[in-house]
Amino acid sequence: AIEVEIHDLQMEKACFKVSFKEPQMDDENTPLFHSRGVDHLEFYLSTNVGEQLKPLNRIASGGELSRIVLAMKKVLARAGSVGTVVFDEVDSGIGGATAEIVGRKLRDIARNHQVICITHLPQIASFGATHYQVVKSVTDGRTRTEVRTLAEDERLEEITRMLGGVEITDKTRAAAKEMLKAAKRRD
Repeated sequence: AIEVEIHDLQMEKACFKVSFKEPQMDDENTPLFHSRGVDHLEFYLSTNVGEQLKPLNRIASGGELSRIVLAMKKVLARAGSVGTVVFDEVDSGIGGATAEIVGRKLRDIARNHQVICITHLPQIASFGATHYQVVKSVTDGRTRTEVRTLAEDERLEEITRMLGGVEITDKTRAAAKEMLKAAKRRD
């Protein structure tokens, strides 16, 4: 199931495997527990045709890793064991069309779970039901963090800023408006 999700996330040729090792046993043939439980497993990945599966933690780029974590969380969320799924930096190493696909996947997860997603990409942020802005400021020599829920017009301005950067133009605002409309149409 994870491999199917990875393929949907612009990694069409990737192979994913989980290797389970036999647990260590004590003298009475009882599994030895350690701080992480009794299971020993390792994730393996091959991203290109003809390449051997290799340990995920050694070969995955930031973008690949963020997509694989999204795929894992999406599959695990189907089990219904969690109410809230948090994604921080799910946009690492991706952009454009892949970011839009990630946004769709996050929205799919949000149909059955609360999703909290920290992102810097407008392609992902446009799929959210609610948009928060995190602002840091320094007051009296102390850093303060404020989290604000954005109204629709503020959300448009934030998506515009994320899309265009420092200089905001009417064309950038129009593109942001279209991006928000397109995300709603895909519901």
